[in-house]
Amino acid sequence: MRTGSISYASLNGVYVVKFSGEIRVPLCTNLNDFGDELLNDPALLGVAIDLTAVKSIDSTALGLLVKIAIGMEELGLDRPLIISTDANVNRTLEMTGFHQIFRILEQLPSSIADANVMLHDLPNPANPNVDLCEQVLEAHRILMNLNEKNKEVFTPVVQALESEQRQLRKPQ
Repeated sequence: MRTGSISYASLNGVYVVKFSGEIRVPLCTNLNDFGDELLNDPALLGVAIDLTAVKSIDSTALGLLVKIAIGMEELGLDRPLIISTDANVNRTLEMTGFHQIFRILEQLPSSIADANVMLHDLPNPANPNVDLCEQVLEAHRILMNLNEKNKEVFTPVVQALESEQRQLRKPQ
């Protein structure tokens, strides 16, 4: 059951990505594919991530946002912008070190609010049979490598996911 949504708008190379509700693993395949497409767009100039309507966001989605930020840095672009007005979400962003690779605002600029009128749902994943366990593992590895505190927090998660993946791949 989908309890959240992700939509986007693009204008003159700037993407606005709006998250709403509870952002959990089932939405992450769409987010991962979209992030890859976004980073491959030759017209890409910037990204603004609107979290003002988020009730909660899981670590897999956070890892995929870091992946986008790292990709933008590798392209020589400015750090993505995150807008979040929820104290719990802001605390999560702070605890995971998002200030290192994102510009974070606690108020929605009018230019981004205006872009919300043109939003489209993210397309369905290119490959619906993607290995979700591998995708969750990749997102947590990315998040883990953001800083030392995350390494301490997420290493046990990554190790557990790697162990589970090995068990799933063992011949029956």
